[in-house]
Amino acid sequence: MGHEEVGRGVYIENDIYNLVRECAGVKLRDATDLTYLIGQRKGDALKVSLTALKDGAVCAQQNKDKAKPRIAIEGSLSSSSTAF
Repeated sequence: MGHEEVGRGVYIENDIYNLVRECAGVKLRDATDLTYLIGQRKGDALKVSLTALKDGAVCAQQNKDKAKPRIAIEGSLSSSSTAF
């Protein structure tokens, strides 16, 4: 018997995201950008390092189910100023 997880009922719209991003320091901004661009949970995104970049993709192992998705570095992710 574990704790039952309750989903959040809040979706952060772009205007709020951008306001928070403008006020954030460089590290938080980069972490937030990376999390958003690769679509992973915060804890999974924060584990991404240079060794996770292979053959034009980000390989980020997920904590929850141990899946290892390969996220192509293209579009906004390829032109992002996020330093990872």
